[in-house]
Amino acid sequence: MPTLIGKAGFRMSPRRLSTIKSKARGINQLEASPPRNIRDVRKMMRSEIKMLTKRLIRLERLYYGTDKTIHDEIETYLRPVKSVMRAVLVFDLNKASNIDEAFFRAGKPKQYRPHKSDLILLKEVYLKLQTFLPGKLSDIVDSCEKLLVNLDKYCISFYNRTSDGYIGSAANFEVQIGKWRQEIKNHMSNAKTGFMRFKGNEKISLDTSHLCPQVREFAESTDCCNVLFLVLFADAISNIRAALLLMTSWMKTDENYGSYVRADARDLERTKEERTKTLREAKDRYHSLTFKLSQSEADLQKLTNESRSLEDKQEPLKREESELVVKIRELDIEIEFKEKKIVQIKRESQSDKFLPEYYEEIVDDLRDLKDKLPIYQRQLSGIRYKIQWLTNKKATRDKLAEECKASRRQLKEAEFEKRQAEEFYEEATRAVEVARRISLCKNTNDSAEKLYYSLPFGPRSDRDKGPLNSSRPLYRICEIIADNIEKDWMKLYSNLPFHPERGSHTIERDIAQINESRDRDELLARHALDRWQRHHTRAKVEDLKMGLRKIRRFDILKMVNSELDIPDQGISEKDLEDMAPTRDPELIPYLKQVELFDRLRAAGKLKFELRENSVAEFY
Repeated sequence: MPTLIGKAGFRMSPRRLSTIKSKARGINQLEASPPRNIRDVRKMMRSEIKMLTKRLIRLERLYYGTDKTIHDEIETYLRPVKSVMRAVLVFDLNKASNIDEAFFRAGKPKQYRPHKSDLILLKEVYLKLQTFLPGKLSDIVDSCEKLLVNLDKYCISFYNRTSDGYIGSAANFEVQIGKWRQEIKNHMSNAKTGFMRFKGNEKISLDTSHLCPQVREFAESTDCCNVLFLVLFADAISNIRAALLLMTSWMKTDENYGSYVRADARDLERTKEERTKTLREAKDRYHSLTFKLSQSEADLQKLTNESRSLEDKQEPLKREESELVVKIRELDIEIEFKEKKIVQIKRESQSDKFLPEYYEEIVDDLRDLKDKLPIYQRQLSGIRYKIQWLTNKKATRDKLAEECKASRRQLKEAEFEKRQAEEFYEEATRAVEVARRISLCKNTNDSAEKLYYSLPFGPRSDRDKGPLNSSRPLYRICEIIADNIEKDWMKLYSNLPFHPERGSHTIERDIAQINESRDRDELLARHALDRWQRHHTRAKVEDLKMGLRKIRRFDILKMVNSELDIPDQGISEKDLEDMAPTRDPELIPYLKQVELFDRLRAAGKLKFELRENSVAEFY
């Protein structure tokens, strides 16, 4: 018989053969090494589901026989089992104790006489059930549980309903995952506990409510409700198949989930643009109303101040008006009286009593009165014009006050609309960011590897990304070092690490550029540390502490540890005493003059020039 194995294979010892391992497949391959991407994860899971389905088919063939199903099983065993039940007077075989009781009674031929062939068939089907359940299904159930664990690990939504904004496809997928997970767990639990329930409690027997819907309907249609152990194997297989179908649906939905999220991201981008436009309009309206209200309040304040100063003048004007009205009325009466008197004198002009002097006097008085009347009338019209002007001013002030109230109401509404538009805009912005993050997590190649090692999703940089304020430890430590390091900042800068690497020539050039400003040592040290943080992408406090150790500035290192509440480990008093001096002792008496010279030169107040064969001349 031809074979692909050579003589070496036949001569190989059994121990050597046992050490040769087959290639891991399916879920074992997924657990053995990190997958390359999510696509490979789904491929391995589909392979595992396919293998489990084949194993179920093989088990069914072993249980029912080749080309046979549950219908053939019921046709073979239902009538003999019910015959034995009637013979031994046991009318419910939904508990293992009842079957044992039936066997016990069948062993008493004087009292019970079941048919021998029917009893053999009952023993056969019961022994077959005990052989297959739960032993031969336990491996499949364990594999399904492992598959569920990996589905929960890899086929996820990357969405948190509590912290992330609402995204339709992500929220629906998360809800659906929860339902699938619970249903799969229920199916696996039913597959494991069906036979245990049948074998367990003697008071509670198995009933149709413990079966899956398809098997329950079949049992009711075939009148197997009192012999449910005949369909226990079918129920376990159906539960496992239902769980595998749900897992397949889970993976298929997860495969399309990325495209759904991208579509949601595009829709959210459009929504964000619309809400941006709405927010801009709301802000424009709010700012225009604010400007309008401020102008109106300024005009109102001006009118109020004017009206307060003019209200004092209104009462005298009214009194003067009433006085002028009285005077004009008196003038009219007197003019009328004079005119009548003149008419009377003209009638008496033919008599001896006529006096020309008296007549002329009355005519002169009448002329004077008529001359005064227009003057009073003009004064009255001027006063009334002033009063009307004051009244109009007050009306304008009241109208403007009403307009200010209306503007305040409109501004309040505009502020509410602006705040609401800002909330909607922030919600849309957050939703867009979440959608982009989900799409990136689902489509990047390293997502599967991160999930395999339970690594966080986010930037890889381990430096502090917080704002540059005094609450950051790195910022506080830099302040302490800059205040105390003096001239040693150049040594520290040369001994600090850089990533990416920075050559020694570049570091020397940095020090020369910093020294060009000729500021105080404190400011120069700060500039140097700022530049180090800018060029070193992994700046940490430990780097600064290591640099201080290299230049033997243990005094500053002690301050740093005190600021961080870290004990001074490795710093002895000898280290603090034996520190090398930072300055040449011979130059210490002249330090103040040198510093003064540097400040004057930096301020441009000191000029000097070098002449041939002479020292520098200052002026």
